[in-house]
Amino acid sequence: MVAKLTLGFWVGLTGRGQNYEMQFWNPALRHAFHGYRGRRGALQQQLDHVRRFRNRIGHHERVCHRHLEKDYETLLRLLDYVSPEKASLHRQFSQIPDVLARKPLVLAGAEPIRL
Repeated sequence: MVAKLTLGFWVGLTGRGQNYEMQFWNPALRHAFHGYRGRRGALQQQLDHVRRFRNRIGHHERVCHRHLEKDYETLLRLLDYVSPEKASLHRQFSQIPDVLARKPLVLAGAEPIRL
């Protein structure tokens, strides 16, 4: 069931609410992000940042002007909160750092775009 939940659901679930800390976050939800040690509001902002970034990509908007390395690190950090093992695998096998390293050459026209 958890796998079927949307990113927007998690953003909303970490959001504000009356007596939210005591009813939901402290007894249960914080355990879903066992690697996270900060305030719930900061986590909600990170999740919402990723949700908005994902939506830009989903709507085929330009993202090359963004600091994509920072976006990638935010994604890995959030994944690390939920599953350090999966975050480690992504760090080990992801092709994203290689693609990002080519970005200046592609934008300058010195290297072709490879899909």
